[in-house]
Parts: sequence; structure tokens; C-alpha cells
Amino acid sequence: MEDFSFDLELSSLPKEKWWGDDEYLFQLGGFWHLPQLIHGVHGVINHFQPLPSDIILASFPKTGTAWLKALLYSIVNRSSKHRLTVENPHSLIPILENPKDTLVSAWHFVNKWARAKEEQWPFEVAVEKFCRGLIPSGPYYDHVMGYRNLSLDRPKYAHFLTYEELKNDPKTHVKKLTEFLGCPFQGEDVDAQVEGIVNGCSFEVLSNHEVNKTEGFPARIGLPSNSFFRRVLSGIMKNTCLLRL
Repeated sequence: MEDFSFDLELSSLPKEKWWGDDEYLFQLGGFWHLPQLIHGVHGVINHFQPLPSDIILASFPKTGTAWLKALLYSIVNRSSKHRLTVENPHSLIPILENPKDTLVSAWHFVNKWARAKEEQWPFEVAVEKFCRGLIPSGPYYDHVMGYRNLSLDRPKYAHFLTYEELKNDPKTHVKKLTEFLGCPFQGEDVDAQVEGIVNGCSFEVLSNHEVNKTEGFPARIGLPSNSFFRRVLSGIMKNTCLLRL
């Protein structure tokens, strides 16, 4: 992988504290990024050229990304001969979660970082930073509305769905995803095919894969893999606020 860090100076970017006294986010392209990741973001903005067959999962962090990625992988790889491999042009699939639940998920996630062993990210601070858009990859609403508007303007290229829709009726939305990607289910056993993908990508199955229980990330990130698997029930923000109060 090429290193594009040589053409980006952090000192030239706006920065803001978001956690404690020494954790900063840097602004690039209208969004806030962690210093560990911003060089990669800069490289993508300036050098990434999508292929006609690319599928881009454009979800905001902690909105069901791992689940949707597993579903998409299972859908695309169930057959090596479908329209997707030769025709589909740069498909975008953003997923939206209730912002209150996204906030709570992000708060739990951040407090699993190695840095949190020294100092937790207080919930009250998390609320204030989230509302200001001052969180990694924020502002949340700018991200969501950008892709929402794109899906309305170019529905053939961007398929927008919510975590709540996917959770409440996964089979219907898996079918819609295959249609959007140009590789719909075929045959007499469509229901069985759909059920196989949904069951194979369930929380229980994904979270119990050995790699997701034992493998960690580089020290610069400081996260265990199981940080990405947390059972989420819609409306958790209400319960969290009540508990905090």
C-alpha cells in the first residue's frame, strides 16, 4: 500500500479536543477524523479510483457496519457468475441508525479503547460532542443527509436503509439488496437462500467466530476485535439516560 502521508501536514488542519486534555480530532473535507486515520482518508480522497464492480459500504461508525458488511459479502459471494461482477457501476450502500442509539453505541465503543483504561469518556461529554458533530467521522447528520440525498437523486447508484428496518425485517431487505446489486435470488428455494444468509450473518454466529473473539488491532488503534460486536436494541438511548440519571 502506498504512503500518502508525505503530502498532508496535520499542523495545517483545524483541530478540536474531543476527549480528555490531549485527544484531538482533525478536520478534513468537512468531517472530523482521528489522527491515526486521517492520512488514509486523505489518500482515499485524492487517489482512490473506484472500479465498475466496486460496492462501497458508506455507513457511519457504529450503525451496524459489521453486520451489513457480512450480509453483503455473503450475497455477493454466493455465486461467482452474476451481473455484479461485470456490470454494476460503483454501488453505494449507506445505512442509518437512530442517532440516539448511534450515540450510545459510540460511547460504549470508545470506552473499550486502550486509552479508556486511563480515562473514561463521560456520557455527558459524549452527548455534547455528538450534538456538535465533534466525534470521529462526524458530523453525523451531514454524513447521513449527504447519502440520503444522493439515494433520492440517483437511486440506481445508492441504496439507503436504516438499521431498524434491517433488524425488524432482515429477509425483506436482503432481497432488496440483491435486487439493487443486480444479483437477485433465483430458483424455487429463494426463501431458503435468504434464510441461510440471514442466519449465517446473525449476531450469535458473527460474534462467535474465533477471529472476532481473539484477534486484536494494532497498538495505534488499541481495540480488541470483539469491540465491534455488541447486541443493540432499538431505543437503548432512553434506557441509558435513565440509568445515568
